[in-house]
Amino acid sequence: MKLKGITEKLSDIEDRISLINRSLDGDQENHSGINQHCILVNTLSILVQQQQILKHLFGVIYKASNSKNAMMVRALRDDLEMNQLEFANEIGVTRETVSRWESGKYSMNPKNMNLIENYIDQKITKQETT
Repeated sequence: MKLKGITEKLSDIEDRISLINRSLDGDQENHSGINQHCILVNTLSILVQQQQILKHLFGVIYKASNSKNAMMVRALRDDLEMNQLEFANEIGVTRETVSRWESGKYSMNPKNMNLIENYIDQKITKQETT
């Protein structure tokens, strides 16, 4: 399941939780059947558990994605025999950004990935022409 799918599912669960909470508030005012109230409470409990599981899954996938990018940036930088500042200057970001990528604190957005890909393409083109 991709991060987008997880966030959509979390949003759906949050909507359901909100709806059930409103129903429970209404039930207390109307004193409608105890069975319906119990069913709503049980459903709410299940939805909250699903929400917790999805949030955990989101965190695991997010960290794995950052970890993969961190290893890729570090390996590329090592292959190029550059320190973080040199690499940052080459692709047009700050040294702090490179450090955050490598530590997994920040994930790279598509723009950042394009900067790196363009740098690699330019490097390959230079090597082919020499």
